[in-house]
This record gives sequence, C-alpha cells and structure tokens, in this order.
Amino acid sequence: MFLFYDLIYIILAIFYLPYFFLRLSRDRNYGEGFFMRLGVLPEEKLAGLSAKKIIWLHAVSVGEVIGAQGLIRDLLKGYPDYRLIVSTVTRTGNQIARKMAGGDYSVIYFPFDLSWIVRKIIDRINPVLFLAFETEIWPNFISYLFKKGIPLALVNGRISVGSFKGYNRVRFILRHILGKFDLFCMQSALDAQRIIALGASKEKVKITGNMKFDIQAADCEPQTIGLNLNPDEQLFVAGSTHPGEEEIILDVFRTVKQKFPNLRLLIAPRHPERTPQIEKLVSKYGFDTIRISQLSTQDHLPGLRHGAQSTMHNETVFILDTIGQLKAIYSLATVVFVGGSLIPHGGQNPIEPAILAKPILFGPHLSNFKEVTDVLLDRQAAILVASGRELEKNLLRLLADSSERTEIGIRARQSVEITRGATRRCVNLIKEIFDKKGIIS
Repeated sequence: MFLFYDLIYIILAIFYLPYFFLRLSRDRNYGEGFFMRLGVLPEEKLAGLSAKKIIWLHAVSVGEVIGAQGLIRDLLKGYPDYRLIVSTVTRTGNQIARKMAGGDYSVIYFPFDLSWIVRKIIDRINPVLFLAFETEIWPNFISYLFKKGIPLALVNGRISVGSFKGYNRVRFILRHILGKFDLFCMQSALDAQRIIALGASKEKVKITGNMKFDIQAADCEPQTIGLNLNPDEQLFVAGSTHPGEEEIILDVFRTVKQKFPNLRLLIAPRHPERTPQIEKLVSKYGFDTIRISQLSTQDHLPGLRHGAQSTMHNETVFILDTIGQLKAIYSLATVVFVGGSLIPHGGQNPIEPAILAKPILFGPHLSNFKEVTDVLLDRQAAILVASGRELEKNLLRLLADSSERTEIGIRARQSVEITRGATRRCVNLIKEIFDKKGIIS
C-alpha cells in the first residue's frame, strides 16, 4: 500500500511543482521549511527528544493552531513529563505556532507524505501519541504510525460539505485509512455522521463540540498596536477578507463615510501576501493606505501610497500585513465584518471577535463555520448580510446606535461562553482510551 500512496503523491507533486516555483520566484520565503518537510530536522529541533516521551499534535494552518491552544495548554499542564511537538503545513501557521510556543513546545513542518520520508521522521521523533487537529488524513503517515503501534486520534474533527463530496469519491481508500484511528472527537453530530459514512468505526466516534469555542478572553487581549485614532473616530474592521470582497467593502465604506466622516477602515486579508494588490485597489477608490507593519517602524506617523510618503489622515485605510495580530485588531474595532462569507468560500472563524463582545457582520457563505454561525444567529449575536447593500444598511445602523452594538456584542460573548467545554471533553476521552494502553499516565 505504501508504494500505491507514494505513486499518487508523486503524480500530484509533479503537477504542483510549476506552482511551487512560481510562488518561490515571487516570494523567496515561500520555500521555508522545505528541507524539514523532506525529513531533515535541525539540531535544535532534535535536542531533548530522546529524554522524554513525545506527544505529536498536527495543526495545518493559522486557524487550527489558534484553535488548538486550549488543547495544547491542557496537554502541557496535564502531562509535564512529556514533550509536545506541534507540526504545521503552512508557513503562516508555523510562524504563529512558534510565536505562541515560547519555548514550551517544539514546532516543526509536517513531512511530505512519502513513505521513506515519514518513516525517517517518525522513527526519529518516535511519538507515543499522535493527534491530528480537524481533518488531516495522510495515508502513508497514518499507515506507518499504525504499523509501529502508535495510537492516533482525530480531534476537533469536522468535514465540510465540499470535503465530504471529495472524500466520498475515494471512500474505498479512505475506509482503510480511517480504520487505523483509535478515536474521532468530532465537532457536531453531522460531522460524526459524515466520518462514519466515510468508513470510521461508529464505536470510535464521539461528539465533543468545537474547541474553538474554548478560546479565552485572555487570548484576545489587546497588544500594543497604535492606530493613532482620535477619540471621536470609529473603526470598521474587515477581517480575513478574500478576493472579491475588498471591492464590496471599499464601496460600502466610501458610501457610509459620507454620513460618518470619522469612520476609519482596516482591511485584514486572509493572506497577507495580497497586501500590494489591496493597496492598489484602495488607491482606485481614492484613499491612501498604511500597513500595520509601518506603524511600528515609522513611529505611527507616515502613510505610504505606492511608495510615496504622505501624512496619515482620516482618509487613510489601514491594511494588516502581519501575522498574529488580528485578535489585537479586533479588540480595537467598533464593528467587525468577518470575511470569506460574501463570496462562495465558506466563511472564516467569528469566535475571536465574539469573545471580545464585538458586533459582528458576515455574509451568507458560512459552510466552513456553520455550527458557530448558527449559534450566533440563533441568539441574535451576529447579523447576516446577503449583499453589499445589506452590509451598508446594517453598518450604518450599528454605527449610529451604540446601545445596539453593546447588546449584540454581549450576546456574542455569552454565546461563546455557554458553548465551551469541547477541549475538556476531548482530553478526558484521550486519557480514558489511552490509559488502557498504558501510553499516558
């Protein structure tokens, strides 16, 4: 079976190579971690691995890394004699994980799923337990863990509509892989039904809830980001935006600003590398721009517009071009729009602004976070807008009514608080199951 999966992976890699080199030509840092993904771990990553038993947690990208923080805290606290390793696939996820680790755990890149690579790195790390956060299924990696008798669990598992359709096409392969897992901690009953339909053993599937609800208010405390807003200015934050949404947001902002001239806009693209194209787009709408990174390096004074310096003023649009500061930005917002939802992407996570008691707006495309958004909408703790026109209408209303903003924000925070507990339930299941195997004590 290893040879079969290797062949599939190599074929996919051949098609991916042109894209990889194109991205590398535009961004030299794009290849960061490449050798680590080939199984070559730096010495500082290897230091101390043989002295302790290893728990390996895999979180693909930024959202998973942030969502796993409660689980990481519980593992570090509950099992101090064990060493925790966190792996990611994306560079941004790796940066966030390293920033959050603070030396408490090691952070690496997840290896390419080729049999000779996964054997090398699994043998070197030799974990006693592997946890995959959300839905990460790598056939060679999972098969070799199983062959070595290393228990593995899927935690905070979810399967979107799109993923379910894709997985269903290869269910005959997937059923074999899912059979190697010891535990599935799924976010909802629907996620549980889908993983069972794909081949997971019903006895191994548990519904534990969404760990991202367990985010703590302390995780969202403001950092020192000086936007130099005047006391009478309001801030509209458009977070985790995708292509096609910035135009809608800028059009709405330009109209709303006529009635609220002291309104400021901050755009936080889901992928910060899109900052240059967003700057050009903002310029077409007649506004100056300043990157958040420039505020810390230029004493909060100058703004830049296509390389030319100008004084930052009321018409300047902020662009978040850094990693790991969106929570701090949300804490400064008057109103928040959560992106990926006005275009058919599936939405982004609204829990961070919710725990900060911010009034939240999002579009109708919410399949990626349906459970979260359903809770918020059912409790009137967020507002769904189907179009730019509705976004404009509701933004005007919220800016004009501070009491409504406060009420919606309070309901949002309460909605998150009453839905907590997934992390604790999952950790208890892990302990219960793996205690029987004598893995964790």
